[in-house]
Amino acid sequence: MKKLIVVLVMAGVVIAQPLFAATITGDCPILTIPAYSITLGVIGDDLYDQFINALHDANAELAKYDDQDKLATGFANANMYSTNAATQQGYPNYSLFAITTGVMVGAQAPTTNVDYYTNGKIEDDIENKGDLYAGVAGSAAVNVGINAGMIIPGLYINVKFGKFDSTWVYDDDDFSFDTMIIGGGITYSLFDEAGIGLLRWRGLTIGTGLVYQTTDVSYRIELDDERIHFVEGLTAGDVVVDPSFDITLDMYTLSVPFEINTAIQLLWLFNINLGVGIDLVSGNADLELQSVSDATVKNIAYNGIPLPEDDYIVTPGKVTIDGKTLDKKPSWARARIMTGIGFNFGAVKIDVPIIYYLKSGAAVGVTAGIIW
Repeated sequence: MKKLIVVLVMAGVVIAQPLFAATITGDCPILTIPAYSITLGVIGDDLYDQFINALHDANAELAKYDDQDKLATGFANANMYSTNAATQQGYPNYSLFAITTGVMVGAQAPTTNVDYYTNGKIEDDIENKGDLYAGVAGSAAVNVGINAGMIIPGLYINVKFGKFDSTWVYDDDDFSFDTMIIGGGITYSLFDEAGIGLLRWRGLTIGTGLVYQTTDVSYRIELDDERIHFVEGLTAGDVVVDPSFDITLDMYTLSVPFEINTAIQLLWLFNINLGVGIDLVSGNADLELQSVSDATVKNIAYNGIPLPEDDYIVTPGKVTIDGKTLDKKPSWARARIMTGIGFNFGAVKIDVPIIYYLKSGAAVGVTAGIIW
């Protein structure tokens, strides 16, 4: 999942305020050479001038990334796609209860055309446009359902909860992922199960519910240094500005699903489910970036002779990157087609659900549980 997030986040290398490009500002580094009583980095000397030029070059490169609406929407959509973690769609009409746990990854892609990815067009769009209708998110959950036929025959009720923080598994400054999901649903059986273990139709159900999910993603983007040579009297060197940054995506979705599901059991072992549905969605996505590096001076020489590092002192200059996209909404309605293959081991079930959302969205996961 981390590699997928890398590709999609690079689609928006800099997240900018609407109609304004992300900007880099900073303080010039200071170079001091005690043996020659030299201090450089103040207004008027060449080190300062080249530092300003390096900032200008960085800003010129980042100016193309002045609109990240598509990326923000793509991530918000992907967040909603992943809410089907621990789905019980493959096992309608259970007798008493269903307890499942699972993970699911949702992704919003620019297109389903394979050539778009294999012929390098996606890289061209990232480089030339700076924005892409793409995103990825994940969730993990436990889903508990009960047969509420004692209230209304054919009625099923379920509640879902989950939380996952990547720091529980590893601590990485370059990447973190934190998600929480809570929700519930009701399902009504239109037709009961029929058949035997060799070939069994699990009936037909309709369902709805309410699911809330929050996701925070932080990822470090490493960019090439902006490096310019300076000469001031007998002193020369390179002023270096590192524009690398952390990008954070804070988003939530509140979705109301409507769906119809059925499934077929084959040879006692295999289970294949089919369904269609639509999700009505509200939510928000905020994308923001923060500088993680600074400006410095390297390759110092005096009178053409390189100086050892012990002969000079560099006070790094702080670099600030300001860019964000705020208050972007997911698509308000997304139709979906559902399928998946499961494996029955008595009451124990293992499922691989696959969901396709119209307009190039998808979700895939792994579910395990007990259905009785």
